[in-house]
Amino acid sequence: ELLKGQIDLAKKLGCEAAGVWPPPLAAAKEAAEDEIVERLAGCLRPAVRHASDQGLMLTIEGEPPLVINSPARYKKLFAAVGMKEFKVIFDPSHFDLLAGGKLRPDILLEELGVSRVGYVQFTDGDGTLMKRPDGSAGTSRHLAAGEGKYDLTRLLEMLYRGGFRGWIQMDTWETEDPFHASRRGRQAVKAAERALRR
Repeated sequence: ELLKGQIDLAKKLGCEAAGVWPPPLAAAKEAAEDEIVERLAGCLRPAVRHASDQGLMLTIEGEPPLVINSPARYKKLFAAVGMKEFKVIFDPSHFDLLAGGKLRPDILLEELGVSRVGYVQFTDGDGTLMKRPDGSAGTSRHLAAGEGKYDLTRLLEMLYRGGFRGWIQMDTWETEDPFHASRRGRQAVKAAERALRR
C-alpha cells in the first residue's frame, strides 16, 4: 500500500517511473534465499501492476547492504515478479560492486541487459564501499564523473546502442560537492552524446 501511494504521487507529479529500494540485509538475516526473494516479489507484483495501470514503470536499485545485493538475486527477483514493466535502476557504482568490484559496471549491465534498465543514476566510482558512522560497510562510493575509475563514455555508449532512451539523473549521493558532481556528470553525458553523433 505504501508503494501504491508513492506511485500515485509520482503520477500526480508527472513522472514516468517510480523507484523502490529493497530492505537492508539485517531485515532478512534469518530468512532463506528463496523466501527473501518471494517476500519481496509478493510486495512488488501488485505495485508493478498498479504502476503499469498508471502508465508508469516501477524500478528497483540493489546495493551492497540491501537484500538485493548480487546478480543472482536480481535475476531471481525479476523472474519472481515476472513483469517486463519492472525495471532496474542502473547506478554504475552499485553494478560494479554487485558484480565483484572489478571496476567493471558493464559486466552486470550486460548480464541483466540494457532492455531491463528503467533509468540511470549516473555516477563515477572507485570500487570501494563507504563506511557508516559505526564503522561498518555502507553502500558504494559515489564520485563525480571523471574522478573515479569507470569508463563512463563506454557505459553511456552501451546504454545508447542497447536502445535506452530514458532519464539520466546525476547521482550526487554523499559526494563532497553535489553541484560540482552534477556539472561534471552533465558534461560527461554531453561529451558522450557528441561522440555518438560522430
